[in-house]
Amino acid sequence: AMECLGLVLWEAQRQKRMPDTDAYLDCLNRL
Repeated sequence: AMECLGLVLWEAQRQKRMPDTDAYLDCLNRL
């Protein structure tokens, strides 16, 4: 789950916007 969180936070930083909770949950569902 930590890799999902890291990925989502990294994406948010890269795009200068809020973390995408939908993407995070989607990532968790695929684990």
